Formats: sequence, C-alpha cells, structure tokens
Amino acid sequence: MATLDRRPPHFPLLPRITHSAQTGWTYLRWGRRLTRIDPGVTAAERLLWGEDQAGLIFTPPPITRRHPLVQAIALVVFVPLAAVLVVNVVAGLLS
Repeated sequence: MATLDRRPPHFPLLPRITHSAQTGWTYLRWGRRLTRIDPGVTAAERLLWGEDQAGLIFTPPPITRRHPLVQAIALVVFVPLAAVLVVNVVAGLLS
C-alpha cells in the first residue's frame, strides 16, 4: 500500500490516509485500525446518508487505558459514594 501521509507533525491523533492501488480502496489508519472508504461515494452523499450507509466502515481510534492505580483510586472513591447515594435514596423513599 502506498501511504500518503497528510498529517501535520503537530497533530499525531489525526488519521493517516492510505490508498491501495491493487484494490482501489482508500483507508484512514488510526494506529493499527483501518477505516475503509468506498471510492464511489462522494462527501455530499456521506453527509446526506450518514457514514455507515454511504459505505464508510467506521472504526474509532483506539481507547487508551487508564493506569491501574487511577482505576483503583476511582473504585475506592466512587463505589462507596454510589452505595451511600443508593442507601439514602431508598431510606428517603421508605420514610
């Protein structure tokens, strides 16, 4: 695949545009994920029909995982808060 890199260097989160001469398909590459674009569909048709119906197979950029320590702190803080909220709501309804 020939790669046409149209990303400015200060925008690393934008996709890389890749075109396959063998298949005629154009791809947007988000890291290791590819988004295939149907070459016969115009941008106006994508806006009119929406991306899925226009032949654009959308795969979002990969979700970055949080550090395990951040997950543990969130679990320790927010689960007890949610439990207190549920107990207070139930107690308010029963009183």
